Amino acid sequence: MGFTKRDTAMMKGAAICLMLWHHLFTFPERLEGIAVISMPFINGDTLAVAAGQFGKICVALFALLSGYGTYLSARSSADTDGMTGRHLLKMYSSYWLVYFIAVPVSLLLGKAAPDPFWEDLIYGALGFRFSYCSEWWFITPLSILLIMFPFIRRAVDRPRWGFMADFAVLTLVNAVICYLLPRIMEAQVLARLNDSFFWLEFFTVLTLLPSFAMGCILAKHDIFGKVKERSSGGFLHCAAALAVLAALFLIHPFNWVFYDYINAALFICCLLVLLRGRWAALPGRLLEALGRESTFMWLTHSLFCYHWCKKLVFAPKVSVLIFLLLLVMSYIAARLLSLLYAALGRLFRRAHEIKLP
Repeated sequence: MGFTKRDTAMMKGAAICLMLWHHLFTFPERLEGIAVISMPFINGDTLAVAAGQFGKICVALFALLSGYGTYLSARSSADTDGMTGRHLLKMYSSYWLVYFIAVPVSLLLGKAAPDPFWEDLIYGALGFRFSYCSEWWFITPLSILLIMFPFIRRAVDRPRWGFMADFAVLTLVNAVICYLLPRIMEAQVLARLNDSFFWLEFFTVLTLLPSFAMGCILAKHDIFGKVKERSSGGFLHCAAALAVLAALFLIHPFNWVFYDYINAALFICCLLVLLRGRWAALPGRLLEALGRESTFMWLTHSLFCYHWCKKLVFAPKVSVLIFLLLLVMSYIAARLLSLLYAALGRLFRRAHEIKLP
């Protein structure tokens, strides 16, 4: 049975939905002059805001799934460095396709005019600066994690270590990153380094490392496959999964900084249980379709809701309708980009074949 590519796509589909909701309703400074209708919730928040705060888990979900998929790819490849390079090239080629469309469109709409232009264009293409869409930031730490993967794999692939031993070591590493390192960096002698761009970027990578490594560990021990095998999708299993999800929803605002690598793993396990039920056939297909377009949806959705057509996206006023509108817009854009990406790939392969003797 195992954790299949379809399962991965469904989890990515859920993660992209959480990302869209997070970006739509979590940042009040971006909603000035915009009225959003939503049910009231606890602590004076609306349900839209509370769900948006929970949606922050999408970052850990994508990092974990990336680590999971990269580990499995490496296990079936004799050339880990080559495999890592291909993953990087695929990610950057998707990014470049969106980037070199977004730049002229943003300039035509008068939404961005960085100075100096050419310097910003080059830094943006390399993933060092995001003047046109700050939500692309994730590409930099993910690239660094992929470059670090051969070292991460050596650490994970210790022989005769069970899941609990690997998890204990990862928990210790997470404690060092979240609790010890920040206090060390507060020392006066490290003040300049602590305020530098290099450290800020590298610390972002370190905060995502536990989620990425957790994905590798879960793949090593096939934990998600075992969850699927032992779950029938029956009432009791689904009720337990819903209870855990409800608990995650309530505690996530208080623990996400330190424990999202655990939260993300639990979220995926619960969703796997829920999607085993007969009732989940249609939701599963919808999540799978969204997950297969999740990369381009990530790269385009914030262009719509923040930069290009904000008033249009928020025109429905009701939070659920706003979300559905952005979901449809992002999915259509992603499908068109996927078709363009495939066409460019075919042209490149034909050109390469013509050059061959």
